[in-house]
Amino acid sequence: MSVNSIMFSIAPLMHLILFSCLLGLWVVLIYRPNRSLEEIGTRAGTYLALIYLAWIIGLVFWQKRIPVLNFSQMLILLGALIWWGQNFVQRRVRQRMLVIFPLAAVIVLLTSSLIIGVHPGEVQSVLKSNSAAFHISLSLAGIAFLLGSGVFGTGQLLLHRQIKSRNFGRLFQFLPPLGDLNRLRQIALLSGWWLFTISMISAFLWMYIEASAEGPVVSHLHPMLTLWVVISLSAAASRFNWLSQRRLAFSSAVLALLVFVLLLVSVIEIYSRGVA
Repeated sequence: MSVNSIMFSIAPLMHLILFSCLLGLWVVLIYRPNRSLEEIGTRAGTYLALIYLAWIIGLVFWQKRIPVLNFSQMLILLGALIWWGQNFVQRRVRQRMLVIFPLAAVIVLLTSSLIIGVHPGEVQSVLKSNSAAFHISLSLAGIAFLLGSGVFGTGQLLLHRQIKSRNFGRLFQFLPPLGDLNRLRQIALLSGWWLFTISMISAFLWMYIEASAEGPVVSHLHPMLTLWVVISLSAAASRFNWLSQRRLAFSSAVLALLVFVLLLVSVIEIYSRGVA
């Protein structure tokens, strides 16, 4: 069995199975709440984050590049960043059943990458630069946090609705308190803004130092710059409490949707161009 098949065939399938098992555990907890099992699920998630990290490091050493050489690799890296971000936030505030959302996202991303085919593949000319790979990785990390902010904002809206209707059923019991949800949303939003800002600065520095910018790079930066402006406004509104918590939660949910749409536009722009 070759190292290539282990890295690009067995490893993604193994991760998909492990994450599916963990999702199954959390689904069981919805119907049979158990604090001990919940702790086991949290620890298992941390171990999975470490295993995922080992795989990504292995990919970097094996192909001598950050795994963003093609669309399937980008999906794998985004899944890793979503799960690492989830564990980062979990250490600050207990998320409870909201963990199901990042779990489902990772499973969808791994499944999609396997369907497309995980392989080293041919390299886009624009992605041969380490600076470009660094910029894309930071952008994906920022996007992972922003998607998380949308999840927590949605959780706030759901909890607000439960409280307003005085419906304190299963959903109310499985969500973190409103204060924790607001903290989770703010942590994720501000972390995403910082990562996205550094990513944009690195992109412009790269274009200046290299003194060249291919068509796909310039057009790719247009939606990303638009997204940065929107994120900055949302982060400022959250940091200085320009809006009520409910409206801030709604804006985070809308921002997550916008992030997803502009990510698709940007990714298609880069990966649909000619391959070197």
